[in-house]
Formats: sequence, structure tokens, C-alpha cells
Amino acid sequence: MRHMRPVRSIVCLIAGVASCLLLAGCPDPGEVAGVEISGCEREISGTTAVTQTETSKLSCDAINDLVSSIPSQPEHFLIRSDSPRLFWKCKYFGTEEGSVILRCEHDTRHFSIVKGDN
Repeated sequence: MRHMRPVRSIVCLIAGVASCLLLAGCPDPGEVAGVEISGCEREISGTTAVTQTETSKLSCDAINDLVSSIPSQPEHFLIRSDSPRLFWKCKYFGTEEGSVILRCEHDTRHFSIVKGDN
């Protein structure tokens, strides 16, 4: 029985370190690089934009991950979510006219990116 104590101590130490890492998480790459990011604000073609989660059931960060690239010209396009069968139908309106820059829908769920206050 005495030979099990060092093994148990090592296992407890590893479990403790793993728990701390899980609770603390990884730092945001934007924070490490010194870039300030507000979860629901972003810049699109030099225009301040705000993500509105609406009925999407997604966080601003999840929407930012989905819409990591935006077309250069107004157009319709599809974005595949984490689920292989979940596609968001999106329309990019551009930053030139109107207040809505991007709108995406899936059934009754939707989110928008609109012009922010400048």
C-alpha cells in the first residue's frame, strides 16, 4: 500500500493542474496581441458595425466566428454552422447604403450586423 502513495500524489497533482487550466481557459489571441475587441463591435470596410444577435441563440463571438469573412460586393451566400446540416442564408448589403450591413437567417432564427454610431 505504501508504494501507491507517490502514484496517487502524482495523479492528484496532474488532476489539479488540469482543473486549473480548464477553469482559467486560454487567453484571447486579440488580448495577447494588444488588440482591443468588443464582442459585438467590429469594423467592416472602414465602417463601425454592431452585431445584433436577435433570435439566433448565438453569442456575438459565435457570430463573429461564423462571419469571419464577408464578400467584397453585395450578394447572397450560405454559411455552414458547426452542425453540418445547419446553413445560414445570408445577404451582404454593403456599407454604402442603409443601416443593415449583413442579415443571416435559418428558419425562424436570425441575426444582423448593422452600422454602429460613429
